[in-house]
Amino acid sequence: MEAGVRLSDMTRVNCLLYADDVALIARNAAELQTLADEVTRWARQCKLKINAAKTEYLAIGARQNGSINLDGTMVQPNDDIKYLGYHKNRTDVGTHHAKRLEQAKKTLRNIQSVNRRLPRLAVKHKLHIIQACLDATYLYGIEVTSGTKCSKITAQADVVRRFALRDTLRLPRGVANEVIHIDAGLEYLDTTVRCRRIKLAQKVMNRHDYSLTKRVLRTAIDVNTEWVRQVREDAGESITNMYNRGEQHVRETIERLKKADRAAQMRRLHTK
Repeated sequence: MEAGVRLSDMTRVNCLLYADDVALIARNAAELQTLADEVTRWARQCKLKINAAKTEYLAIGARQNGSINLDGTMVQPNDDIKYLGYHKNRTDVGTHHAKRLEQAKKTLRNIQSVNRRLPRLAVKHKLHIIQACLDATYLYGIEVTSGTKCSKITAQADVVRRFALRDTLRLPRGVANEVIHIDAGLEYLDTTVRCRRIKLAQKVMNRHDYSLTKRVLRTAIDVNTEWVRQVREDAGESITNMYNRGEQHVRETIERLKKADRAAQMRRLHTK
């Protein structure tokens, strides 16, 4: 079938399967309708029924006009969809960050409830809970996007995390943000996001892995996207050069970012 998006290595992608989720990828509405008809035919042969009520349709970088016929049900286009927990908006690159921030705020309330019920829980265990729950909630899928708006939302997420850290460490409200991070032994979330981008870039550059996901991301690197420019800025060098110098160099780059974060915290603290 000719429908789908062609990658730089001539691989054509028109369908992504994960458990019971199916994502169809097409260049235009006509191709998408062809793919939808093919999936419907396949489902009938297997005596399966596709849930049209849970089916979403998003056009990226194009006008969303018209609908898709899915086994007799018309599916209307949406401005925002969610696939495997990742929120994608037609025009707003910060949608996923904003959604994760909302989830992080809910997680904060749950953490506060746990702390109230377990007052004798050691501080180090409470800090582990913050990292395992609050940090993980916000950071899910964050490293695949970049931009000014994304950075601003990450800064807001840092405020939420500092609230949890201040409460856990029992610090007064007027204490400097740098003191909170230093006492907790944690970097700013923005630094964590940058480190995760570099790790992802390093995995993508591993040419010995030919999985579809890495081929897709490899294409993004080849066309020099905004994400690639952000990683280059974070690492201080090109992704190709960083990878060619070996995995140890990548780890050293990440450690350098973390040390720079801690040094910046100390400088800001002394300035105040």
